[in-house]
Amino acid sequence: TPDGAITAECAICGNRLEVREDERTVWFSCETCGRQSYYSAADAQRDRRRAAETGEPVTLGHYYYDRLPAGARPPRRNSD
Repeated sequence: TPDGAITAECAICGNRLEVREDERTVWFSCETCGRQSYYSAADAQRDRRRAAETGEPVTLGHYYYDRLPAGARPPRRNSD
């Protein structure tokens, strides 16, 4: 969004995705259907700048992973 927030909706079940970030990656997780996806933090920064410049949210599609690549793990939740 133009204010820099990242929000996402699950393409499978339609529920809101949990978004977590670390220094290299933005992670998307659906607690309802268990799907996960991720996105480069550098690309997220580019899209945040674009949203701020245009005043419009940037809309993207993501693929879900059946199995995450070796060593790829989302950051822990604040409550973990």
